[in-house]
Amino acid sequence: MSLVETEETTDLSAESEEESFDDPAGDEFMAVKPWIGAIVAPTNAATPNSREPDVRPELEWVYGYQSEMSQQNLVYNAQDEIVYHTAAVGIIYDSTNHLQKHHVGHNDDIISFAVCDAKRNLIATGERGKKPALRVWDAHTGELRCELREFHARGILSLAFSSDFTRLVSVGDDDDHSLAVWSDASNGSWALAKLLATGKGDKAINRFASFGANADTIITGGVKHVLFWTVQGKTIVSKRGIVGKQGSLQTFPSGCNFGGDFVTGTAGGELYVWRGNDLSRAVKAHDGEVRVVTSTTLADSPAGKAPVLLSGGKDGRVIMWNSAYQSLKCFDLDAMHVGSFGRIINSVFLNSTGRNLLVGTCSSDIIEIDVSSGSVLNGGQPLFSGHFAMELWGLAVHPSQREFVTVGDDRTLRVWDMDAKRLIQARALPAKARACAYSPDSELVAVGFGGDNGVRQRRKPAPKQGQTQSREGGFAVLRVRDLNTDNILFEDKPAKEWISDVKFSPCGNTLALCSHDNSIYLYSVSSGTSEFKKRKPFSKHNSYITHFDFSEDSSYLQSNCGAYEYLFCDTASSSHVSRASSLRDVKWATWTCTLGWPVQGIWPECADGTDINAVCASSSRTILASGDDSGNVKFFRYPCIPKGSKFIACRGHASHVANVRFSFDDKYLISVGGNDRSIFQWKLT
Repeated sequence: MSLVETEETTDLSAESEEESFDDPAGDEFMAVKPWIGAIVAPTNAATPNSREPDVRPELEWVYGYQSEMSQQNLVYNAQDEIVYHTAAVGIIYDSTNHLQKHHVGHNDDIISFAVCDAKRNLIATGERGKKPALRVWDAHTGELRCELREFHARGILSLAFSSDFTRLVSVGDDDDHSLAVWSDASNGSWALAKLLATGKGDKAINRFASFGANADTIITGGVKHVLFWTVQGKTIVSKRGIVGKQGSLQTFPSGCNFGGDFVTGTAGGELYVWRGNDLSRAVKAHDGEVRVVTSTTLADSPAGKAPVLLSGGKDGRVIMWNSAYQSLKCFDLDAMHVGSFGRIINSVFLNSTGRNLLVGTCSSDIIEIDVSSGSVLNGGQPLFSGHFAMELWGLAVHPSQREFVTVGDDRTLRVWDMDAKRLIQARALPAKARACAYSPDSELVAVGFGGDNGVRQRRKPAPKQGQTQSREGGFAVLRVRDLNTDNILFEDKPAKEWISDVKFSPCGNTLALCSHDNSIYLYSVSSGTSEFKKRKPFSKHNSYITHFDFSEDSSYLQSNCGAYEYLFCDTASSSHVSRASSLRDVKWATWTCTLGWPVQGIWPECADGTDINAVCASSSRTILASGDDSGNVKFFRYPCIPKGSKFIACRGHASHVANVRFSFDDKYLISVGGNDRSIFQWKLT
């Protein structure tokens, strides 16, 4: 379920006219059009129709958890639903019914998060961007309470509510890491807020903000600083934390109020206990950085409620402490064997009864633990997992089931079930990967290795004797039935640069891979034996290959490249078919090329040729989806011929949408975000 705010311009499914991309490179793209000569209309071309498509997209599910740019960002609300965020979306998860609700309205990555601890009924989120939005929303419904934009620049790094939930502090990503204190002006609903006080912070990087014992006391910290602030009218003044001989000035990743003390985690693994702005005590807690600390109270007969401190470290441990800073319990993710790709703690939170512990890791795992037994719930597996490093591009849908596979720069392959809305398999890969494909019989998955992370690198020197050869430009073929093992059916390295797309021919007898070395590599696939034999490559492009498609009869390829060429290849001979008109009536098995006859109308007049990263035509050939650099997933009619054709734009991704694919039955569209590494499942009606 998704919240659609009808008064906002950032609606989830808002019909839009053609938009502008402000990039001077667009002049070159539109002035030099090498693909134009290859575009020939089919003999019986459909009558152009520029109306919006007959489809209603609904954001049904979001896979992923932001664990890189934000911490302490995974909580229980008052109903013990799980609330977190990824990309530009806030997520409310109802574990009883396995449903999500979404808060949509941010325009860029959410990088800060806070819950109103007193009632657990409100969430505040901050984004990055030139004029970043701070949004306060309902922790149960996702409904927006208020949006605040007028103060910060570049981004909002830290957020915190006061214990009486009347104030909210935010720290900006400007050079001074400026502070803003906001006051509720609507009797507790936060439907209206006003800017109460502002001040300049430290030049060094900020890592946290927190209120102290009352709403007039604020503590911030980060690289080699802790600042203790007091609100005085419309300004706030600070004193530096004094470590004295008790400790050392270092990075302070986290901090929270704990009874009469203020506690910070340190890069060295200690808990620093502050009285006023003086360090009074240092407690050894973790091996490596104490990434998060938070405090709560637990029912503790006959004494009533007892304060408890939680700390989470780089060592993969979560420790519960009493008010005397004695360890009560330790939960070691390594010992629990949960989370396969890393266990550094990113967030910790107890539910309302104190019986369940919610843990987020830097590998984008969300784990729920039974506090009493120390066992991992959900059958010993993470509730959710996601891609967690650099970028995500690789996406392929199952040819006959509602499943899809993704591969990423985190060197993992993951298989997802659209109906169950769950990760069903994950395995490590020997290298980062940005392309994958199922074979037509769904028995094989091919994976293309490498990626440039936005920078086209010069060719790497050959490895010296004894060094492991890079897999950049290589690929592997895996049996689907062996995905839970390390087995690789076939592996080769035909290209000099990374593989950007891979597909099997419809007949299953050819595997093609395109590379950033300007070539498409073809392999014969022997039926039954699954033997692969390299054939002559197709090397007529003048730039790196971006997309290609097979014809329905497997006889031809069409391809695009970074020089905006649109070429055709005879797959039997790997030869260039120079007369595009001879292929005007060829039926293409898929349409993922961003240049060609049926996709002419998707390009805005001022577009840079790289603005649209991916397109996909539905199996019915009635809908065309695209993903662009502005975070839009757009739906057009297919074919889309007239310039200025209307579309339906869907928001939620935080940066470039790297790939889009329809499910085999056209009931869903899957989109993946490059930098946000999130996967969106759009239900189509």
